[in-house]
Amino acid sequence: RTSGAGVLSYLLFEASYCSELIELGRKDALAKKRELCQFLGI
Repeated sequence: RTSGAGVLSYLLFEASYCSELIELGRKDALAKKRELCQFLGI
């Protein structure tokens, strides 16, 4: 039986899962670029 922590650890470090999360974050950041720049003062 696999523990919840073991499954979570696998998902967090599995390459394609991480790549998908990074791509989603990139798309979100680009969609909110103006607001992010304003928030960061750049």
